[in-house]
Amino acid sequence: MKKIKELLIKYKELITYVIFGVLTTVVNFAAFWIIDRILGDSLYLISNAIAWVIAVAFAYVTNKIWVFESKSWAPKLVLKEVCEFVAARLFSFSAGSPGRSLTFRTRIIFPASLPAGRWPRPTGDCSLRSRRPRPAARRTQRGRA
Repeated sequence: MKKIKELLIKYKELITYVIFGVLTTVVNFAAFWIIDRILGDSLYLISNAIAWVIAVAFAYVTNKIWVFESKSWAPKLVLKEVCEFVAARLFSFSAGSPGRSLTFRTRIIFPASLPAGRWPRPTGDCSLRSRRPRPAARRTQRGRA
């Protein structure tokens, strides 16, 4: 037990960073889902951008308070930290946007909870089978051609 406690103390910053990173992801997905339902499918990129801003704000505050235990809220310091934090997160936004939008648009994450008629069909033929209706089978009687 003593060894576990020592490891927790040694890696406290890393552990809290991972925990709040997971929570930030949850906040991002939840915010996107809620905003997308409010704004509608056609504005999913705007929903994604708003969700990202909310998630970054959440991540900044939680990291400042609990991960890095920064006590100063001096405006000059906060402005510097926010600028650096947002600059570092711009990559995550640009890298995450296409995947997250695709995931939600194709209903991979919550397929049962989302109404089927709400999601538009993809444009273009993505299936392996032809979408043309099959011709009606001719009914023949035995012995007749």
